[in-house]
Formats: sequence, structure tokens, C-alpha cells
Amino acid sequence: MDAASIQRHIFPMSKTVARTLAAQILRSGSIEPLQHFAEAWESGTLTPCRVGKVFSMCDPQVDDAGLQGHSPDLNLYLLDQLAHLSNDASSYSADPALVSLVGKAQKKMHKRCANIEAELDACQRHEEYQRHAELLDAHRYLLQRGMVEVTVQNYYVDPPVDLVIELNPSKTPQDQIERAYNRARKARQGLEHCERRLMETAREQAWLDEMAFQLRYVDSAADEEVIRSELMEHGYLRSQKKTRMRKRHINPADLVRKCVTPGGFQLLWGRNSRTNAFLSRQILKGEDLWFHAHNAPGCHLVLKTEGREPPAADTRIAAAIAAYYSNLQHETKAQVMWTHGKHVKQPKGARPGMVNVITYATLNVAPQDENILCATGTGAEDRAR
Repeated sequence: MDAASIQRHIFPMSKTVARTLAAQILRSGSIEPLQHFAEAWESGTLTPCRVGKVFSMCDPQVDDAGLQGHSPDLNLYLLDQLAHLSNDASSYSADPALVSLVGKAQKKMHKRCANIEAELDACQRHEEYQRHAELLDAHRYLLQRGMVEVTVQNYYVDPPVDLVIELNPSKTPQDQIERAYNRARKARQGLEHCERRLMETAREQAWLDEMAFQLRYVDSAADEEVIRSELMEHGYLRSQKKTRMRKRHINPADLVRKCVTPGGFQLLWGRNSRTNAFLSRQILKGEDLWFHAHNAPGCHLVLKTEGREPPAADTRIAAAIAAYYSNLQHETKAQVMWTHGKHVKQPKGARPGMVNVITYATLNVAPQDENILCATGTGAEDRAR
């Protein structure tokens, strides 16, 4: 008996309870677990429990390794579970399918970059190809069909030296010369194209690295939903009908993390690209300070100055938190770039969270989170809300 048939024949019956009962029936080889459940339902002895990450109602008389935390009172049980989740920051992990998808995309982009670099190397040799074509043209009297190579005098060096040029034995002498000129012309024309493709691929790689970093350290379902939405928007994840029906708008402002430094300055940062973009585009002002891990994926952190000059200690605290929420989190010392908001620009058509920094300074700090450094940390409080 499977979960679907249990749901069809017994009402009301949730999918989670049906799956649990179906697994118990399969293991026991009989319908006794279903009979126990019916008896517990009638007697009112079913208790709240957790199956994986899903809350359900279970029969405490049935021993099942998948059921966790039986409790006689639903309210007390939920409060206990929520307290456990809030105390354990690492309890939430991203969907493995998303992590795998981004990992495969990173490998694909790395391979594409290597191919373009090989093409670029060939294109950068266009002058060499042009000289070979001219030398073949000058020594056409040496060429014969069926030759695999020819030795010519390279008069581009002083004194001239012999140069061996490979040939296609199936081509006529005239075809060999035209082929050499075409190769030089294509390489010359393709140089700009390859450089542009390499730049675009590097930007895509940086964006995928940012997505991988965000999934690695995601700590809420809302942040994961924002990342999922962005992957769909850029064609890495197929938008299914059911997903579109469940899709809800998530305001990036609701996902901003905050704390206050000992000097009384507010710090704000994001944990996904859209929240980072919201901070850098709408919250960051010209006199504010902006922080980001140097040459590594990480959060955008804004120190609101309100026209005041923050003490050096508060600047270092901001840098330490920016380092903590980056790929440099586990480094003993991390280099963090910082600058005034007026030097942070949004490139036209760039992906969310991608910025150009005109000028900046760097700080070497030990990565630490806001709970250690901030006088009145509100990051955990905001996450709870």
C-alpha cells in the first residue's frame, strides 16, 4: 500500500502522514501500523513529531527512526523546534539540486573560458600567419601539390634563416597561399571578438561564483528563494508551472541584515545578489562607507555615516563583518576593500550585485560575525522577524 492509496481511502490524511505510514507498512510487511494509527486517532493519543524538516502527527507507540521529538503538546513542540532552529545558524542548508546545478554551470563556464583563451592565443598570432602567407606567396615556385611542408627563406629576420611551413597535401599551390592569407585575416578579425567573449565569460564566471557562495552560506528559505528566482531569470533553471503558481514577491529590504557598532553607526549587509543590489543602489549614499571582500565573492556592507566621521575601530568592525560574510570567512586574515559610496557605480545592464569601484583602500582584518563585534547586534533579531 503506497501513500497515494492511503490518502484516497482515508480522509482526512496529509501527504506526510501517508508517506510515513506507507514506509512503516512496507517495513513491517503488514497493515498493523495503519491499524495502530487509526486506534491512536480515535483515542486522541497522536502526538506532534518531525519527519525530516516537516512537522506531522505521529503514533508514539510506533518506533520509527525517521520520527524525531515526540511531544504531547503541539504549541510547546513548535516553540521548542523554532528555538532550536534559531540557535543553530547552520541548521538551514540550500537545496542540493540548486548547489549541483550551479556547480555544473561553473565547470561548463570554466571549460568555455579555456576554449576562448585557446582561440585568443591563435588570433594573437595573426601577424605570424600573415608573414607565413607572404613567404609562401614569394616562394610559390617551390610549392607542389602533395607536399606536407616547405622550407623557405624567412627574410623578416636579419640575417635571413630557413623556415619550415606546414602544408595541406591535398591543396594546389594557389590554394595553399589563399588558405594562408585567409587564416591570417580570420585571426586578425577574430581578435576583438575573442577578447569580448572572454570578458563576457569572465563576468558570467564571477556571477556564478557569487551564486555558489550565496548557496553555500544561505541561512533562510527567503534568501534561497531569491537565488532560485535569479537563476530562473537568467536561464539556468527552468521555470515550471507549479513553481510559477507558488512564486511570491520577496522584498529585498526585508532580507537586509543589520547591527549597530560600538560608536553608534548602523551597518547593513545582504546575503544574496538582489539584497546586495538594493543596498548599493538605494541605501548607499555618497558619504556612506561601502565594504566588500577583495577579489572574492561576498556581501555588500554599508556603514551609514549620516554625515559623521566614523572612528577607525568601527571601520575595522565593518570590514571584519564584510570578511566574515564572504568566501574569506575561514581565513586568519582577510583583505577587505572599502570606499565612499560615491565611488561605487552600477554598470549598465550588469547582473544584480555587480558593481564597478572607481577607487578604494584595503584593510587586513580577522573575519568575525556581528554577534561578537556589535554593541547592539540586531542581525539575528532581524532574521527571526
